[in-house]
Amino acid sequence: MFSKDILTQFIDMGDEIHIYPLSFAEMSSCYEDKDIAWADYVLCGGMPFVLELETFEEKSKYLKGLFEETYIKDIIDRNRIKNREEVLEVLLDFVSLAVGSLTNPLKL
Repeated sequence: MFSKDILTQFIDMGDEIHIYPLSFAEMSSCYEDKDIAWADYVLCGGMPFVLELETFEEKSKYLKGLFEETYIKDIIDRNRIKNREEVLEVLLDFVSLAVGSLTNPLKL
């Protein structure tokens, strides 16, 4: 379910809270070495929980799980994709490699 769907289902039951990743300035305040902070930020982004994890493997596992649960699962459920491995993974790989290039979604 996408965030707009959740908001629709729970209308009048609470407040909407927008949570954003940390900026580099916010994240770097947790590091002594700014070069290490920058490398971590570029590789892992600004998700706050990443700061709690020690190794790159832990960070990578967390981010992969977050991506799969937040985006992949929602896309599969919403579009009723049955053959996940053959369709969605290949499509995501293609789009990821085309970052910075013009991409026509109708021709994917």
